Amino acid sequence: MTSTSQNQRQIFFHVGTGKTGTTYLQYRVFPKLDGIYYVQRTQYPRYQKILRNTKESRILFSREFDQQIEDRVRSFSSEFPETTPIIVFRKHDSYLASQYR
Repeated sequence: MTSTSQNQRQIFFHVGTGKTGTTYLQYRVFPKLDGIYYVQRTQYPRYQKILRNTKESRILFSREFDQQIEDRVRSFSSEFPETTPIIVFRKHDSYLASQYR
């Protein structure tokens, strides 16, 4: 992968609420994407340091959030404006039912 300046890079921030397939994507799909550097979910707390130090031009972070999803996406995107958020929700009725169970 070629290195680029921070202004030319693409950052993807995938967030999903519970029970939207986030874990499956994190373990089975994202690590196999060609041309995208996938940062394991366990490394998310270090995202600022990773983004400051990486030479990768296309980077993907993925996390599962519930109530704090909007705040996390807003904070991440304001700090790194080149971010493209990818947000996954469930239908409200099935989400509430799964939370209740």
